[in-house]
Amino acid sequence: MTHLKRLSAPKTWEILRKEKVYAVRPKPGKHEHKYGISLAVFLRDIVGIFKTLHEIKKVMYNKEIFVDGRVIKDYKYCLGFNDIVSIPKINKFFRIVYSIKGGISFIEINQKESELKTLKVIRKDVVKKGKTQIGFYDGSNLLTNEKVKMGDSVLINLKDKKIVKVLPLEKNSFVEIIKGKHIGNHGIIKNIEKQGNKTLAEIDVGDKKIKTLIENVFVEVKR
Repeated sequence: MTHLKRLSAPKTWEILRKEKVYAVRPKPGKHEHKYGISLAVFLRDIVGIFKTLHEIKKVMYNKEIFVDGRVIKDYKYCLGFNDIVSIPKINKFFRIVYSIKGGISFIEINQKESELKTLKVIRKDVVKKGKTQIGFYDGSNLLTNEKVKMGDSVLINLKDKKIVKVLPLEKNSFVEIIKGKHIGNHGIIKNIEKQGNKTLAEIDVGDKKIKTLIENVFVEVKR
């Protein structure tokens, strides 16, 4: 189905649920259903730079909308955390983030910032000639000689797909919480500790310290 009822949409969608009956359902993609949102809903209902689906389709037909540097022609394309949405013709660039309430939100960035993306490493494989293929949370992969660990993040240049910087998952790293009840919070890791078969990160978020599973955190560039 192309649409779903707004009242049944994931709680992460910060949209008006009673104004209209339906919203555009995202196609299955690199993000989990409850953490993903269709490009159409993001541009029309979250950002608000287009008023109708017809306007979005027209701009897409002219190849004017990019996600992570690639032209996107499908208004049902699934977006999620840290994706970069660019519309260069009108000088609009956005990074998808979580609000403090855990909803899908955005920050407006400039063109230079839109050329960089932070990706979390969730898989490592040694391939031929001793190179390492690292797999990221969004399903993409990269061959590299860089020394990275599971859970680290890397800052990628979207134009040449090269690593600009490795962001290690360790004490004093700046992180965002991307899952769990503390989703949307960000701060500095103060401690990492084992509790049975779980690893917890203690994070100073400014006015308090919170603990969450280490897999819920995403090392990010402090902006």
